Amino acid sequence: MFYLRGLESSAARGEPISNCLTLEVQVQGHPVRLMIDTGLEGILLYEERLLMSVPGLQLTGTVINVTMGGRLQARQVTLHDIAIGPTNKNVSVLLVKSPPPDMLPGIVGILGIAALNARLVNFDFGKGTLSWE
Repeated sequence: MFYLRGLESSAARGEPISNCLTLEVQVQGHPVRLMIDTGLEGILLYEERLLMSVPGLQLTGTVINVTMGGRLQARQVTLHDIAIGPTNKNVSVLLVKSPPPDMLPGIVGILGIAALNARLVNFDFGKGTLSWE
């Protein structure tokens, strides 16, 4: 079982999106804050915010342009050295245009719990942890 500290609600930090859970992960050694979405299959990142948060960002693999829901344009790339929990790995992510600065301030993207490849996921709001196995 893996445990990850840093889970918190936006309300606890005084942010306007009070029903949002966020989690800090490491991307190439730099901390980034992602919203947790139980319905998303993978990881979606706001490209401009990611570039600002991770100087010298390195992407690998072939860039594939995709359309989500017929409306949202994204680029699928492989991002190396993402630490979610105890291990670093290369992950396929979707990059999209960042929202305006006043929308979701401090959020660099969205993490779908399906990206954890877990059989069981537990949110412990009292301890501020997320665990999975």
